[in-house]
Amino acid sequence: MSTPSNRQKVRDELLTLAVHGIRVDVPDGWPLPAELNKHVEQVLLAQRTSDTPRSPNASEIVVRRQNFVLRNEDAAINVIEPLLLFCGQNKSAFQGIPKITSDLNINLSQDYLPLELGNIASQLTQPQPDTAIGYLTNFEASQYMPGLESAFSMLDDVFLKGFTLTPTMHFPFLTSQWKSGWGESSMKAECQSACDGSTIVKYLDKFHSVANNRPATAVEGSHVSVTCDMKTISIWIHWKDVDKEGNTIYPMKHLYSAIMRYESQVARARDILHNVLDYATTKRLESIQKALPLFKQHWVKRKGKNTTSNTTPLKPPIRTSVSSPSSGLEISTPSRKSNKRRRTERDDKEYVG
Repeated sequence: MSTPSNRQKVRDELLTLAVHGIRVDVPDGWPLPAELNKHVEQVLLAQRTSDTPRSPNASEIVVRRQNFVLRNEDAAINVIEPLLLFCGQNKSAFQGIPKITSDLNINLSQDYLPLELGNIASQLTQPQPDTAIGYLTNFEASQYMPGLESAFSMLDDVFLKGFTLTPTMHFPFLTSQWKSGWGESSMKAECQSACDGSTIVKYLDKFHSVANNRPATAVEGSHVSVTCDMKTISIWIHWKDVDKEGNTIYPMKHLYSAIMRYESQVARARDILHNVLDYATTKRLESIQKALPLFKQHWVKRKGKNTTSNTTPLKPPIRTSVSSPSSGLEISTPSRKSNKRRRTERDDKEYVG
């Protein structure tokens, strides 16, 4: 059981998120917008056809997960995540999916964090999924020989620098947060995932609002995430809504959970995630590509030709001086980066209420 201090930390995190309109794990009876509910039932939760080839990954997850319950989340991500989720051809030439990419610990732009409601002072932490999957940029695709396929042009890449959620990919559609089974709360992963998801939803809403002169539809602005504590895999849907007081809120609702010792449940979770992937690489991508020319036109009118990047400029590396034995001169060299993953470094930083 959680200690009182741990329970208090979770309560503080949930309160801080709620102040920003982020609702974590809303009740099952919480209604989805009609259009989004139809999308969830008919697309995301649709049964895969019986003739769809079955991967051995679900079975391997069941076999391997026990060995990682008591290890850290890095080990879990390195071994279990590739069996559960997807990667692009830039990560695997044989099993990679065209036009997509995945990355670890990406920082999402804080410009799209939901604002606090009213005048209550609070602060959300940096939104940083343990893993994120989105569309491969043209620039990265061009770095391979032969070049990989990207759904975006180089001009798209350049333009979207002025409206970017993360420089490593375009329009993330699936994020995840992982915890080991050793003393870490799955609720903490849910809080982190809620922050990530609401940031992406707000970004998508801004994109479609500028492009189409209307708010994003519930489906256009929705996002799917995964949390895993090496015992249970949970899949969530995030969207933008309005509460009865007229405040903008970002609910996070449970779609499905699989106990990782049962292969049939893990296989069902993978089916749902494949549905997410199929939709993201077809209708969702088509919708974004259709809106992009209009977005460019309207964004330039709003911001002028010199658009300002939404991301915080990268700081130059800290440099240390070392003496050259041969010349006696001081040579400035970049300091080494820590080997720790950024999420690990931030794990002890709680939301400030």
